Amino acid sequence: MPDKPFHKNPLSMQFDPSDFLPASEEEKKELIVMRESVTFWKDAGRRLRKNKVAMGSLIVIILTIVFAFILPSFYPYAYE
Repeated sequence: MPDKPFHKNPLSMQFDPSDFLPASEEEKKELIVMRESVTFWKDAGRRLRKNKVAMGSLIVIILTIVFAFILPSFYPYAYE
């Protein structure tokens, strides 16, 4: 391919041929990003803790379950 300068009109749809050259090994190494492995439950818990509405709803559900088991023992009337 000849090495002539490529001048592009900013409003045209022409592509710069240098954008389609293969990446060098150095460029490939720069693109590799290693992240800590996250399990399904760890990720779900993290996203749940970020969601304020979901946390409020979880607290309401837990309190309802706790009250359903504890309050009948303090209630003065029986089903009999």
